[in-house]
Amino acid sequence: MANYIEECRRRGLNNDQMNEVILGLKHHLTTNQVNIYANEKYDFMQMQEIRLGLENGLSEKQMSVFLDSSIDYKAMRINRMQLEDVNAINEHASADLIKKRVGVGFRVVLILAIIFTVFVVGYFGKKYFMILNQPMEIKLKSDHIELKYGEVFNPIDYIEDYTKADDIQLILPEAVNTKQIGGIKVIYTLKNQLKSISKELTIKIQDKTAPTITLNTKDVTLTRTKDTFHGKAYLSSAMDDVDGDVTDSVTWTNPDEGVNDQTITYSVKDKAGNESQSILSLHYKDPEPAPTPETIVIYQPSGGGGNTSGGETPPSTSTSHGTQYFMFSDGYNLDSGYSACIAAGSAFGAYSCEPIMGDDGLYKGYKLTY
Repeated sequence: MANYIEECRRRGLNNDQMNEVILGLKHHLTTNQVNIYANEKYDFMQMQEIRLGLENGLSEKQMSVFLDSSIDYKAMRINRMQLEDVNAINEHASADLIKKRVGVGFRVVLILAIIFTVFVVGYFGKKYFMILNQPMEIKLKSDHIELKYGEVFNPIDYIEDYTKADDIQLILPEAVNTKQIGGIKVIYTLKNQLKSISKELTIKIQDKTAPTITLNTKDVTLTRTKDTFHGKAYLSSAMDDVDGDVTDSVTWTNPDEGVNDQTITYSVKDKAGNESQSILSLHYKDPEPAPTPETIVIYQPSGGGGNTSGGETPPSTSTSHGTQYFMFSDGYNLDSGYSACIAAGSAFGAYSCEPIMGDDGLYKGYKLTY
């Protein structure tokens, strides 16, 4: 801008004329517009009228009727104002015309929009209404079920019926952990594009399986008075699905030694009260009878005489006599006690070795009489 102002000064314009140039530039006229009046042939009053005309929207062609420098500024003002009035009338008419055209166009567009909206609403509204009011139903066989611990839950098995259609989706419950005792609630859902319905199923998981008892034998034979029954000796294990190892909780019935053939019942319960049993066949037998010891009497003649009539050896006339005992409680048994008695009796004349029987009918040892 400074260069242009300097250029105008070189045209020979005085200060008043330069002031009109500067005002035009300040009022956003282009240098081409300012050049119309930046001429030394116009005085500053004429330049003012031309500047005002340009600022009020008059074109150079419109102002050509008063751009003659021989016309004084007053005549220029009258022409300028007349042209501005004509412009104002034309602009108003144009605005009215545009407004009318816009109004007609708006009404046409509005009518078309209404028609389109009615069509769309009618089409989609009907479809929306049909989807929103689409009948849907899901029916379960029961609202409550019971499952065993660890039993597989298959959700489809508990549906009696449900509405089937292309636009209806059945959503089944997720997998259920049945290795947790207690209650679980699961949801069945039926839905279309706009709505959904649900049904709730309560699952009660219970421990209904009794423990398993394992015996290491099913049949046992014991000897009366000799063998003692130990129930734990025939128990291998007892296991439960929920409680685990319940071997220490196993009980059994007591045997009766007076009964030859009987059963011993092993029993155990888990924490849920499930009970199981296992049977052991028990037999009692009597002990083998001890062999009857021999009573030996030896007659030895005194003085080495021969046999009397009949070949028998007469009893000894020795006056030495007494008794000696060889008891099993002293470490002897049936054989060693007998041998010891014979050996001791041989030192005397006549002697005898007799078995000793207790009140219980069992032999206790030997008695040596000499």
